[in-house]
Amino acid sequence: MSKVNTIAQLEDLLDKELAWRTKEIATVKLALKSPQVSQSTILRAGLALLYAHWEGFVKSAATAYIAYVSSRTLKYAELCDCFVAHRLRSVAREVGSANSIAVYVDAVKFLRNSASEEALLFGAVDTKSNLNFEVLVDVFRTIGLRPDRYETHRTFIDTKLLKKRNEIAHGEYVFIDRDDFFGMADQVLTLIKWVDTDIRNMACAESFRHPQSVPLQLQD
Repeated sequence: MSKVNTIAQLEDLLDKELAWRTKEIATVKLALKSPQVSQSTILRAGLALLYAHWEGFVKSAATAYIAYVSSRTLKYAELCDCFVAHRLRSVAREVGSANSIAVYVDAVKFLRNSASEEALLFGAVDTKSNLNFEVLVDVFRTIGLRPDRYETHRTFIDTKLLKKRNEIAHGEYVFIDRDDFFGMADQVLTLIKWVDTDIRNMACAESFRHPQSVPLQLQD
């Protein structure tokens, strides 16, 4: 992923991600209106594509947001807990597989001195290639996004979208109603736009900062 140093760059990346995914979904919907194509084939392929764009956008948008936060060059003490957890998780993994006391010493140093260290945030968000609602919540917690309003879409994400996609990916025949597909496409686009809006808002509001580190605004 290219550098994301400014809000403008973050928004440009989100715009591009949203545009090509929306266009592909619209193309499938248009194809279904043609009498010359196999409706059942397009519907199954289209559902797999819907899921791919849902998972792909969540992963790309969350990863871009982390890259933007990292570009702020803040100290761990200035970041909200979820971003400190990024580093703590990598330390825990190193300790878990370590045979040398040196790794444990480095872990202790991090725990003692992390507040004053410049935050190092990197790597793509892991959607586990199976973005059910539980994984989605974990991704959101990774970037500090509250998942509350997505809760009403849990059944749609787990059962209608992911479960059917997995069945199709495993070569099973899945009947998909045409009208139902159009409704699913609209719902996926709605969820994608929610994620897009939430991440933009968090960046503009600097929600990644620890509440006690937010700079005071001077009064006129």
